Amino acid sequence: MRRIMIVDDHPIVRDGLAQLISQKSGHEFEIVGMTGSVTEALSLLKILSPDMVIVDISLEGTDGIELIKTIRAMGHETRVLVFSMYDESLYAERVLEAGADGYVMKQEEPSEIFNAICAVAQGEVYSSNRIIAKMIRRKSSRSSENFVTAIDSLTDRELQTFRLLGLGWKTQQIADELHLSMKTVETYCAHIKTKLDLQHFNELIRHAVQWVNSRSAEDAQESKALHF
Repeated sequence: MRRIMIVDDHPIVRDGLAQLISQKSGHEFEIVGMTGSVTEALSLLKILSPDMVIVDISLEGTDGIELIKTIRAMGHETRVLVFSMYDESLYAERVLEAGADGYVMKQEEPSEIFNAICAVAQGEVYSSNRIIAKMIRRKSSRSSENFVTAIDSLTDRELQTFRLLGLGWKTQQIADELHLSMKTVETYCAHIKTKLDLQHFNELIRHAVQWVNSRSAEDAQESKALHF
């Protein structure tokens, strides 16, 4: 029996996911711990030694990507599946590079979510073919040109902030969503402006909106190509 720990800051999501796993797995999986806190997650990881951790990106105190990096830095070999509401086209590549073994969106059908859990538990890497192909293209491009775009230079938290600005969110809404102070969000905005060579906040908003729209158009084109 494989032992699973769930890390998500929404109790209803933790309970629902645990119920899904229990209903579909029989005696294949056992939920040994659940928490919404990164600090508690790291403590439970040492105590429980789960075979797999299912983690959200947005967590209280930090984010799931930083948690994954910490888990890997500590030498834990537990399998990690990211279970998130965020579009995979934006975050899947980053979480896989951080050390996760899979990425599945909360909007997927329960059967597909369970398939992702099973795949990662069995030692496979779970993500869509589109994301795997994109990662291969990007790695090939970087190795040949040694080039990193300005957007790529943003930290994970800065990228989250930039995306939400592009979706029309206010800084207070972003702070609430990411469990951060207003001051921290403002600091991220300042860092983003510096990295993107922007002078004013209005410029930042305009670029964020353009970037979000361009990604939506790109994803739509890729989706059509995949279903041609």
